[in-house]
Amino acid sequence: MSNLYYKNAKDIKLNYITKVHGEQDGAMYGGYLFRFDGSGLVSVTDLSDYTLINRHFADGIEKYKPHGNSVFFGTEFYDEKDKFPLLYSNVYNSYSNQNEGVCLVYRITEDLKTKFVQVIKIGFVDKDDVWRSKNIQDVRPYGNFALDAKTNLMYAFTMRDQEKTARFFEFKLPKLIDGEIVTINYEDITKQFDTPYIDFMQGAICYDGYIYSLEGFNAVNAQKPKLKVIDVKSKEMVLDIDLTKHELIFEMELVEVYNETLYLSDCWGNTYKGEFI
Repeated sequence: MSNLYYKNAKDIKLNYITKVHGEQDGAMYGGYLFRFDGSGLVSVTDLSDYTLINRHFADGIEKYKPHGNSVFFGTEFYDEKDKFPLLYSNVYNSYSNQNEGVCLVYRITEDLKTKFVQVIKIGFVDKDDVWRSKNIQDVRPYGNFALDAKTNLMYAFTMRDQEKTARFFEFKLPKLIDGEIVTINYEDITKQFDTPYIDFMQGAICYDGYIYSLEGFNAVNAQKPKLKVIDVKSKEMVLDIDLTKHELIFEMELVEVYNETLYLSDCWGNTYKGEFI
Protein backbone atom coordinates (compact mmCIF):
# COMPACT_ATOMS: atom_id res chain seq x y z
CA MET A 1 0.00 0.00 0.00
CA SER A 2 3.00 2.31 -0.26
CA ASN A 3 1.59 3.71 -3.50
CA LEU A 4 -1.53 5.05 -1.76
CA TYR A 5 -1.83 8.12 0.39
CA TYR A 6 0.31 8.37 3.49
CA LYS A 7 0.43 11.33 5.85
CA ASN A 8 3.75 12.83 4.82
CA ALA A 9 2.99 12.72 1.08
CA LYS A 10 3.50 16.02 -0.74
CA ASP A 11 3.01 15.11 -4.39
CA ILE A 12 2.27 12.31 -6.83
CA LYS A 13 4.30 10.39 -9.41
CA LEU A 14 2.38 9.32 -12.51
CA ASN A 15 3.14 6.57 -15.02
CA TYR A 16 1.24 6.41 -18.31
CA ILE A 17 -0.12 2.91 -19.01
CA THR A 18 -2.68 3.02 -21.83
CA LYS A 19 -5.52 4.80 -23.57
CA VAL A 20 -9.12 3.66 -23.09
CA HIS A 21 -12.43 5.27 -24.03
CA GLY A 22 -12.34 8.81 -22.70
CA GLU A 23 -15.54 9.57 -20.92
CA GLN A 24 -16.59 10.35 -17.33
CA ASP A 25 -15.75 8.43 -14.17
CA GLY A 26 -15.59 4.65 -13.98
CA ALA A 27 -15.02 1.72 -11.65
CA MET A 28 -12.85 -1.40 -11.78
CA TYR A 29 -13.70 -4.87 -10.51
CA GLY A 30 -12.94 -8.47 -11.45
CA GLY A 31 -10.58 -7.52 -14.25
CA TYR A 32 -12.92 -5.05 -15.95
CA LEU A 33 -13.41 -1.29 -16.16
CA PHE A 34 -16.96 0.06 -16.39
CA ARG A 35 -16.78 3.66 -17.56
CA PHE A 36 -19.76 5.97 -18.11
CA ASP A 37 -20.10 8.90 -20.46
CA GLY A 38 -22.26 11.95 -19.80
CA SER A 39 -25.38 10.52 -21.43
CA GLY A 40 -25.67 7.09 -19.84
CA LEU A 41 -23.47 5.13 -22.25
CA VAL A 42 -21.32 2.51 -20.52
CA SER A 43 -18.03 1.18 -21.94
CA VAL A 44 -16.69 -2.11 -20.57
CA THR A 45 -12.94 -2.69 -20.95
CA ASP A 46 -10.95 -5.86 -20.24
CA LEU A 47 -8.08 -4.76 -17.99
CA SER A 48 -5.85 -7.65 -19.04
CA ASP A 49 -5.28 -6.18 -22.50
CA TYR A 50 -7.42 -2.99 -22.44
CA THR A 51 -9.71 -4.19 -25.22
CA LEU A 52 -13.29 -2.94 -25.41
CA ILE A 53 -15.78 -5.68 -24.54
CA ASN A 54 -19.05 -3.83 -25.12
CA ARG A 55 -20.75 -0.44 -25.09
CA HIS A 56 -24.34 -0.15 -23.98
CA PHE A 57 -26.74 2.38 -22.54
CA ALA A 58 -27.37 1.90 -18.84
CA ASP A 59 -30.59 0.04 -18.18
CA GLY A 60 -33.58 2.21 -17.29
CA ILE A 61 -32.22 5.23 -19.12
CA GLU A 62 -35.72 6.27 -20.14
CA LYS A 63 -36.45 6.79 -16.43
CA TYR A 64 -33.08 7.76 -14.96
CA LYS A 65 -30.11 8.87 -17.04
CA PRO A 66 -26.72 8.74 -15.28
CA HIS A 67 -24.08 11.34 -16.07
CA GLY A 68 -21.38 9.21 -14.45
CA ASN A 69 -19.60 12.06 -12.70
CA SER A 70 -18.79 9.65 -9.86
CA VAL A 71 -18.92 5.86 -10.30
CA PHE A 72 -17.98 3.04 -7.92
CA PHE A 73 -18.69 -0.56 -6.98
CA GLY A 74 -20.39 -1.32 -3.68
CA THR A 75 -20.20 -4.27 -1.33
CA GLU A 76 -23.64 -5.85 -1.73
CA PHE A 77 -24.40 -8.48 -4.37
CA TYR A 78 -27.82 -8.69 -5.99
CA ASP A 79 -27.52 -12.49 -5.98
CA GLU A 80 -24.95 -14.67 -4.26
CA LYS A 81 -24.06 -16.17 -7.65
CA ASP A 82 -23.23 -12.78 -9.20
CA LYS A 83 -19.60 -12.09 -10.08
CA PHE A 84 -19.89 -8.35 -9.46
CA PRO A 85 -21.27 -6.33 -6.57
CA LEU A 86 -23.71 -3.51 -7.25
CA LEU A 87 -22.45 -0.60 -9.35
CA TYR A 88 -23.28 3.02 -8.47
CA SER A 89 -23.39 6.16 -10.63
CA ASN A 90 -24.77 9.59 -9.91
CA VAL A 91 -27.20 11.46 -12.15
CA TYR A 92 -25.35 14.78 -11.68
CA ASN A 93 -26.20 17.22 -14.51
CA SER A 94 -27.73 14.79 -17.02
CA TYR A 95 -30.86 16.92 -17.31
CA SER A 96 -31.61 20.59 -17.78
CA ASN A 97 -33.84 20.55 -14.71
CA GLN A 98 -32.46 20.06 -11.22
CA ASN A 99 -31.52 16.54 -10.15
CA GLU A 100 -29.60 17.17 -6.99
CA GLY A 101 -28.31 14.38 -4.79
CA VAL A 102 -29.36 11.39 -6.91
CA CYS A 103 -27.37 8.14 -7.17
CA LEU A 104 -28.37 5.17 -9.35
CA VAL A 105 -27.64 1.52 -8.56
CA TYR A 106 -27.09 -1.27 -11.10
CA ARG A 107 -26.63 -5.01 -11.14
CA ILE A 108 -23.97 -6.30 -13.56
CA THR A 109 -25.40 -9.15 -15.64
CA GLU A 110 -23.56 -12.20 -16.99
CA ASP A 111 -23.05 -10.48 -20.35
CA LEU A 112 -21.38 -7.53 -18.59
CA LYS A 113 -24.28 -5.13 -18.96
CA THR A 114 -26.21 -3.06 -16.45
CA LYS A 115 -29.60 -3.75 -14.89
CA PHE A 116 -31.18 -0.88 -12.96
CA VAL A 117 -32.21 -1.94 -9.44
CA GLN A 118 -32.34 1.09 -7.12
CA VAL A 119 -32.14 4.86 -6.79
CA ILE A 120 -30.76 6.67 -3.74
CA LYS A 121 -31.91 10.25 -3.19
CA ILE A 122 -30.69 12.87 -0.78
CA GLY A 123 -33.91 14.06 0.82
CA PHE A 124 -32.70 17.38 2.21
CA VAL A 125 -31.44 19.18 -0.90
CA ASP A 126 -34.04 21.90 -0.23
CA LYS A 127 -33.21 22.25 3.46
CA ASP A 128 -32.16 25.83 4.10
CA ASP A 129 -28.40 26.37 4.04
CA VAL A 130 -27.53 22.67 4.27
CA TRP A 131 -27.02 21.15 0.81
CA ARG A 132 -26.95 24.39 -1.18
CA SER A 133 -25.35 27.67 -0.19
CA LYS A 134 -27.58 30.08 1.71
CA ASN A 135 -28.12 32.25 -1.39
CA ILE A 136 -29.06 29.14 -3.43
CA GLN A 137 -26.87 30.34 -6.31
CA ASP A 138 -24.53 27.35 -6.60
CA VAL A 139 -23.31 26.58 -10.13
CA ARG A 140 -23.49 22.80 -9.80
CA PRO A 141 -25.45 21.68 -6.74
CA TYR A 142 -25.88 18.11 -8.05
CA GLY A 143 -23.43 16.34 -5.74
CA ASN A 144 -20.97 13.48 -6.00
CA PHE A 145 -21.04 10.16 -4.14
CA ALA A 146 -18.36 7.81 -2.83
CA LEU A 147 -18.30 4.66 -0.69
CA ASP A 148 -15.73 3.39 1.78
CA ALA A 149 -16.07 -0.35 1.23
CA LYS A 150 -14.27 -1.13 4.50
CA THR A 151 -16.84 0.68 6.64
CA ASN A 152 -19.89 0.60 4.33
CA LEU A 153 -20.20 4.33 4.90
CA MET A 154 -21.33 6.39 1.94
CA TYR A 155 -20.48 10.05 1.31
CA ALA A 156 -22.41 12.65 -0.65
CA PHE A 157 -20.65 15.96 -1.24
CA THR A 158 -21.36 19.14 -3.11
CA MET A 159 -19.87 22.49 -4.18
CA ARG A 160 -21.04 25.46 -2.13
CA ASP A 161 -20.14 28.53 -4.15
CA GLN A 162 -21.11 31.29 -1.74
CA GLU A 163 -18.83 30.01 1.04
CA LYS A 164 -16.26 28.54 -1.39
CA THR A 165 -16.34 25.23 0.46
CA ALA A 166 -17.17 21.61 -0.26
CA ARG A 167 -19.67 20.02 2.13
CA PHE A 168 -19.58 16.31 2.96
CA PHE A 169 -22.38 14.15 4.39
CA GLU A 170 -21.78 10.64 5.75
CA PHE A 171 -24.45 7.95 6.05
CA LYS A 172 -24.83 4.18 6.00
CA LEU A 173 -24.94 2.51 2.59
CA PRO A 174 -28.57 1.64 1.80
CA LYS A 175 -29.36 -2.01 1.06
CA LEU A 176 -31.48 -3.45 -1.72
CA ILE A 177 -34.03 -4.59 0.82
CA ASP A 178 -34.67 -0.91 1.64
CA GLY A 179 -36.61 -0.56 -1.62
CA GLU A 180 -36.30 0.59 -5.22
CA ILE A 181 -36.23 4.25 -4.12
CA VAL A 182 -34.36 5.09 -0.92
CA THR A 183 -34.45 8.61 0.53
CA ILE A 184 -31.62 9.71 2.82
CA ASN A 185 -33.07 12.12 5.36
CA TYR A 186 -31.03 14.63 7.34
CA GLU A 187 -31.60 12.52 10.46
CA ASP A 188 -29.74 9.66 8.74
CA ILE A 189 -26.52 11.68 8.49
CA THR A 190 -23.79 10.37 10.81
CA LYS A 191 -21.21 13.05 10.02
CA GLN A 192 -21.16 16.44 8.29
CA PHE A 193 -18.15 18.63 7.59
CA ASP A 194 -16.77 21.26 5.23
CA THR A 195 -13.40 21.42 3.47
CA PRO A 196 -11.78 23.96 1.16
CA TYR A 197 -13.57 24.35 -2.18
CA ILE A 198 -13.54 21.65 -4.86
CA ASP A 199 -13.85 23.65 -8.08
CA PHE A 200 -16.06 21.81 -10.62
CA MET A 201 -16.02 18.32 -9.17
CA GLN A 202 -15.11 15.44 -11.44
CA GLY A 203 -14.54 11.77 -10.57
CA ALA A 204 -14.23 10.58 -6.99
CA ILE A 205 -13.51 7.43 -4.99
CA CYS A 206 -13.23 6.62 -1.30
CA TYR A 207 -10.66 4.13 -0.08
CA ASP A 208 -9.71 3.25 3.48
CA GLY A 209 -10.88 6.52 5.01
CA TYR A 210 -9.71 8.87 2.24
CA ILE A 211 -11.75 10.44 -0.55
CA TYR A 212 -9.81 11.12 -3.75
CA SER A 213 -11.61 13.87 -5.68
CA LEU A 214 -10.71 15.29 -9.09
CA GLU A 215 -11.63 18.81 -10.11
CA GLY A 216 -11.36 21.36 -12.90
CA PHE A 217 -11.33 21.44 -16.68
CA ASN A 218 -8.11 22.13 -18.58
CA ALA A 219 -4.89 24.10 -18.33
CA VAL A 220 -6.17 27.13 -20.27
CA ASN A 221 -9.07 27.65 -17.85
CA ALA A 222 -8.97 29.07 -14.36
CA GLN A 223 -10.22 25.67 -13.18
CA LYS A 224 -7.03 23.64 -13.61
CA PRO A 225 -7.14 19.85 -13.24
CA LYS A 226 -6.35 18.94 -9.64
CA LEU A 227 -6.46 15.95 -7.32
CA LYS A 228 -7.60 16.56 -3.77
CA VAL A 229 -7.46 14.07 -0.91
CA ILE A 230 -9.88 14.31 2.02
CA ASP A 231 -9.38 12.44 5.29
CA VAL A 232 -12.91 11.63 6.44
CA LYS A 233 -11.73 10.77 9.96
CA SER A 234 -10.06 14.12 10.63
CA LYS A 235 -12.54 15.93 8.34
CA GLU A 236 -9.66 17.67 6.54
CA MET A 237 -8.39 18.14 3.02
CA VAL A 238 -4.89 16.74 3.45
CA LEU A 239 -3.53 17.05 -0.09
CA ASP A 240 -4.13 19.40 -3.04
CA ILE A 241 -2.13 18.58 -6.18
CA ASP A 242 -2.08 20.72 -9.33
CA LEU A 243 -2.01 18.04 -12.04
CA THR A 244 -0.96 20.49 -14.77
CA LYS A 245 2.50 20.42 -13.16
CA HIS A 246 2.58 16.77 -14.20
CA GLU A 247 1.57 17.63 -17.78
CA LEU A 248 -2.02 16.51 -17.25
CA ILE A 249 -3.57 19.48 -19.00
CA PHE A 250 -6.96 18.07 -20.03
CA GLU A 251 -10.09 17.48 -17.97
CA MET A 252 -9.39 14.68 -15.50
CA GLU A 253 -12.45 12.49 -15.11
CA LEU A 254 -11.68 9.09 -13.61
CA VAL A 255 -10.04 8.23 -10.31
CA GLU A 256 -10.06 4.68 -8.97
CA VAL A 257 -8.24 2.46 -6.49
CA TYR A 258 -7.97 -1.11 -7.77
CA ASN A 259 -5.73 -3.83 -6.37
CA GLU A 260 -4.27 -1.19 -4.04
CA THR A 261 -3.18 0.93 -6.99
CA LEU A 262 -4.38 4.42 -7.79
CA TYR A 263 -5.54 5.10 -11.37
CA LEU A 264 -6.30 8.43 -13.06
CA SER A 265 -7.72 9.01 -16.54
CA ASP A 266 -8.55 12.14 -18.51
CA CYS A 267 -11.46 12.97 -20.81
CA TRP A 268 -9.62 11.48 -23.79
CA GLY A 269 -8.94 8.18 -22.04
CA ASN A 270 -5.25 8.66 -21.30
CA THR A 271 -4.77 6.50 -18.21
CA TYR A 272 -2.08 6.60 -15.53
CA LYS A 273 -1.00 4.79 -12.40
CA GLY A 274 -0.26 7.10 -9.50
CA GLU A 275 2.04 6.83 -6.52
CA PHE A 276 2.10 9.39 -3.73
CA ILE A 277 5.56 10.66 -2.81
